[in-house]
Amino acid sequence: MKEKKEDLEMRIKKAKMDPALVSRQIEDFIIEQITLAGAKGGVVGLSGGIDSTIVSYLAKRAFDRYNSAKPGKEQLRLYGLVMPAGDLGDEDAKDAIEITNLLKISYKAIDISPILEARRKINPVFKNNHNNGNAAARERMIQLYGEAAQNNLLVLGTGNRDEDYCIGYFTKYGDGGVDISPIGNLPKRLVRQLAAYIGVPEKTIKRESTARLWPGQTDKGELGYDYDPHVETVIAGFGQGFSREEIQAITGFQYRIIDDISKRHRNNRHKMNTPPVAEVSLDYHENPPQVSHSTLKCGV
Repeated sequence: MKEKKEDLEMRIKKAKMDPALVSRQIEDFIIEQITLAGAKGGVVGLSGGIDSTIVSYLAKRAFDRYNSAKPGKEQLRLYGLVMPAGDLGDEDAKDAIEITNLLKISYKAIDISPILEARRKINPVFKNNHNNGNAAARERMIQLYGEAAQNNLLVLGTGNRDEDYCIGYFTKYGDGGVDISPIGNLPKRLVRQLAAYIGVPEKTIKRESTARLWPGQTDKGELGYDYDPHVETVIAGFGQGFSREEIQAITGFQYRIIDDISKRHRNNRHKMNTPPVAEVSLDYHENPPQVSHSTLKCGV
């Protein structure tokens, strides 16, 4: 078994990156999407965590480079929203505001707790931690899109690959409601590496992942495992053709972890993709053939 395990360990691959190249690619992507949309910049929800911080750093770098190269044009700007829910998130708000000061960007702090309290009074289902947490994420999305619409900005997503595209650990139409996803191709491990490269504060890089959806909530506490190494390694293993049993032999991870990651990846696909569209047959002539429309395509 030892020889087999060592042999298999050489065959599961994890992505490597050149941080200088990747940071430039993400910055170029942000500029491209902003200019294609005819927007005047971007707005990001700052939580004080690593993901929203690195997106803010990359966007600020991108906008500074763009603005310095086009001094005669309207300058792109980055705007931050800090949205604690009362006492829940006070420390996060302080960390987030510290990031806005480091980046020298404008921000607005909005306490969303009165809205959440009103929702709980209207409908008792929101007294449940899970429902209330999702409501908080969706309220933050509403605030972000209000600012975006008012100021012609794009909402910059802050989800990483492990969360958004491996296990779907986000709120549908909440933190998943964004215009672009700058770090959606980076697992958490590489997010931290990139953050260190571009100079994000060390305390932010080492900060435990949490959405603060309820008191004491952490991603690891809710999931029962980490993004790195668990989520990234298991998804990479399946993606490279290894079986459940082989992944267990390679990693030594408990089967409950492997199975939960696999289940979340499978069951949360509806969160990762656009809503499916029903195929229908439509007539455009007096005696037409039946045409099956599987996608929405509009001719001009």
